[in-house]
Amino acid sequence: MNTAVLEEMREKLCRAQCVSAVNKLIGKFCQLYPMSKGDALLELFAVRQDSRVEMLWGIYDGYDSICRCFTIAHPKPEEIERRENEMHVSNAMSVVIVPADDGLTARATWQSYGHSSGKTEKRALDGYWSLRNYGADFILENGQWKFWHLHVYDIFLCDFYTSWTEGAEQRPDSQVFFNYFRPTGEGAPDREPTVTWHYNKNAVYSQGCPAVSTPYKTFANIGYGY
Repeated sequence: MNTAVLEEMREKLCRAQCVSAVNKLIGKFCQLYPMSKGDALLELFAVRQDSRVEMLWGIYDGYDSICRCFTIAHPKPEEIERRENEMHVSNAMSVVIVPADDGLTARATWQSYGHSSGKTEKRALDGYWSLRNYGADFILENGQWKFWHLHVYDIFLCDFYTSWTEGAEQRPDSQVFFNYFRPTGEGAPDREPTVTWHYNKNAVYSQGCPAVSTPYKTFANIGYGY
């Protein structure tokens, strides 16, 4: 077997290992996030200053800020009063994973349909249906694949007994979501969200939010695209 064939086989194996590892990361996120397993979630993320998470209510820049997002903005497992009556379920669907040609990063997009329930000071106990899109970059850190950038896109959020078309108003998703959850104090985001698309009565479904992952050479060739 010549060198060129061996190299091609090596590249295919590396790409397959990347896709498998990233798919597991996405699956772990979907299982851990609804259960408020903040410490376990943080193990999925690269410990870097340029790591980033954009939730519906704002952006957390850097690993330290991501720690605030998952352990302060979101309740800890032992904070029963904050978690009482809550149940969140989300599934990863239509997952598209694309490793970079250089084997150092990967990009993925997926949809997540699920439900949530709970109560806050602003509302009584109730249930919601939700649909979101996700976009993420992954990076190979010390031989292990990790989340690098994660962006959550809202599509709709409506109560159990109401169609998403009823009462749909011309307002951004961040504003809609603030009626449900808005962290303040130490849990507040570093800055406002960059994307504010949310289904409403005048909406035209966005061309992107995020764009489907496509082949690329290196992260430098495409940059942060969410």
